[in-house]
Parts: sequence; C-alpha cells; structure tokens
Amino acid sequence: MTSTTLRAHAGEPGAGLTDPARRARPLDLVAEDGLRVRAFCADLDRLASSRTPDRYLTRAALRFLDRDLVRHRRDATEDLFPLLRRRCPREDEIGPIIAAIRADIETAHSHLPKVLAILAACLEDGRVPSASEADPLARFTRHTRRHLFAEKAILLPLARIRLTPCDLMSLSLRMQARRGTRVHDLIYGLKDGRLRDLDCSIGPGHFQQEEPT
Repeated sequence: MTSTTLRAHAGEPGAGLTDPARRARPLDLVAEDGLRVRAFCADLDRLASSRTPDRYLTRAALRFLDRDLVRHRRDATEDLFPLLRRRCPREDEIGPIIAAIRADIETAHSHLPKVLAILAACLEDGRVPSASEADPLARFTRHTRRHLFAEKAILLPLARIRLTPCDLMSLSLRMQARRGTRVHDLIYGLKDGRLRDLDCSIGPGHFQQEEPT
C-alpha cells in the first residue's frame, strides 16, 4: 500500500515557512496543509477497509494525528478564525460560518481518542481494524472532510479578500512558532524591513480568543 500522506510529508515539517517568498503567503500554506489532511483521510479510509495490515502506514497515521493535524486545527481555531472575526464586515455573516466549521472540528476531535486507540492497537497487534472499529474511523474522516471543504470553499477565499498584510504577517509568525521554526529575522525585519515598512504591531493583542459557541 502506498501512502499519499507519506509522500505529501516528505521533508522537514513546516519547511515551506522557512522560504521568505512562501512565508509571506501563509494562506497558501494553510491550503496546502488542507490538501495533506485530505490525503491523510484517504489513507485512514484505506486502513479501515484493508484486509492486510500495514504497520508503516499505521505508524505514519498516528504520527500525523499527533503532530500535523493538531497544528492545522490550531492554525484555524487560534489564528484564522479570530482574524476573520476581526476583519469581516457584518454582511459576510462570518460568525455562523465559523460556528458551523468549529462544530465539525470539535466533533472530529471528540472521536480522536478512539481513533488513536484503534490505530495503536492495530499497530501493536499487527492487525487491521475490525468492523466495529471502522465506524468511528469513518465518522472522524467524514467530519474532518466537511470542515476542510468549508475551509477551502468559504474561509480561505474570504481571508484572501479581508485580511491585511499585517494580519498575514502575524499569521505567518504564529504558524512558524507553532512549527518550531526561527522567526527572529521576520519579527525584526533584519533582511528586508518588511515589518517596519508595514508598521505592524504584532503581539498577543493582535489575536483575540475565540468566544465559545
């Protein structure tokens, strides 16, 4: 079995954020992460329906859930959602849109402990998921795909229109910090003075915590 997730994650995590040209376009990186999550969902579906154990893919799925999926969820809920609430005018009706997407994210997240337990057991026992275990895996991928579709079709197009250059720089900084990459040059504008030119004020106050929905 060939894993699209493993192919998608060749190289160092967050490598795109070390490229100065790409880190100025964090929404492109969010979109790319969304494609990787969709590829992961396809891998998880294959694991759930396979008759042959695949320890390599199962181990990769556990690693993806523990690292990459968590970061993608935090990029959206901690950074993108608050920025859109801050910038979108009332006619965009962003509140209900975010609430619906958040509901799918939280539903998928509620299935995560079960998914992790199933995959860990399959890895330890060298087996495929049972018929009863396939159902929570399917529920997890269904809700994950739903929020990814809304993110791609609604949130990212709105973000490209509404977010300011300073918002995008802030988003890039937060994503870099989340992935453990260096942000010193970007913060202080040592290479190109971009932040100084933009007169950005970046700090904890730039992001507002999401209100519970």
